[in-house]
Amino acid sequence: MKIGFFANTDWYLYNFRMPLANYLRENGHVVVMICPQGDYCDLLEKSGFEVVKVPLNRKSINPFDALLFIGKLRKTYQDHQFDLVHNFTIKSVLLGSIAARLSGVESVVNAVAGMGFIFSSDSWKAKILRPIMKVMLMVSHAHPRTRLILQNPDDRSDFINNKLVPKEKIRLILGSGVNTEKFSANGSTFFDTETVRVLIATRLLWEKGLKEYVESAKRMSKDGANVEFLLAGSIDEGNPGAVNLEELQRWENDGYIKYLGHVSDMPKLLNSVDIAVLPSFYREGVPRFLIESAASGLPIITTDTPGCREVVIDRLNGYLVQIKSADDLTDAIKSLVDDPLLRKKMGRESRRIAQDKFSEERVFSETTAVYSELSV
Repeated sequence: MKIGFFANTDWYLYNFRMPLANYLRENGHVVVMICPQGDYCDLLEKSGFEVVKVPLNRKSINPFDALLFIGKLRKTYQDHQFDLVHNFTIKSVLLGSIAARLSGVESVVNAVAGMGFIFSSDSWKAKILRPIMKVMLMVSHAHPRTRLILQNPDDRSDFINNKLVPKEKIRLILGSGVNTEKFSANGSTFFDTETVRVLIATRLLWEKGLKEYVESAKRMSKDGANVEFLLAGSIDEGNPGAVNLEELQRWENDGYIKYLGHVSDMPKLLNSVDIAVLPSFYREGVPRFLIESAASGLPIITTDTPGCREVVIDRLNGYLVQIKSADDLTDAIKSLVDDPLLRKKMGRESRRIAQDKFSEERVFSETTAVYSELSV
């Protein structure tokens, strides 16, 4: 089977969908990557995948730009004669589904990892786009040979209750999977009597709870706690909620956080820290950082929100805190900083949850089962 993977960034395909692409290739399928030109296109090509570069402007909300892009994408799909197209992220789902039908692609699988900016933000831009997106979602899934993969039960309920996509076309797959051999628990930091290292690794968006994270770091620094707050991730310039570089530099200059930038060796980083934190109020799917942290045997602090609560069971393998609450977040961090035995106990539970619920093998099997539904 020839399969097209389409996403709005090459970064997304490389960091989140390479394992699935490799699995499909190993099982005899041909996978072609479709995305805008970016720094990761070369890495995709060096991994042996054909990359088709399409000129998608992530920031544009101009309907004429969208129509022009759909025309170009339709030609790409038509030229490659795909048996199936798998579209990732909300904008790619909407544009890719229309282009696929216009090009005659028989089967379309769409993956939405969380409701994202449009459905989580209260900004004027999000409010204007929301009803348009709802109509487009319904149109995108009108064809019988279309499936929508969602990552958490809350999103599934929202899609069904709002009649965006028929229930029978929705499949629930928890996250994009984690390699539990690559990400493993070495346990070397649990009894560190020196500095306790806390980490958040994410796209640098305000909705990920960065303000609350920095506030917690500020409070614990003033209290004299021997804690190092680390921040890893890239600035998402195409997102309206992105933190700017000046803000990051100010946090570092004030001594509240250590900014690591983009980290390519996440297993090594996760094995060097004691606590994983993600105080997100973004409409997540299932955050990859959380399942990688769980597989690495770390106690986790995150918010009691869709997607995040799928990884953490409160007080079993971490804490679920209130959104936008620096008080709640700081208290949870202090509890783990002060109790290395609790960190170790919760870390073991995190590892068990990752192996039971989020292994790549499970995700690959469930994804190819969706493909098989459409190839009958």
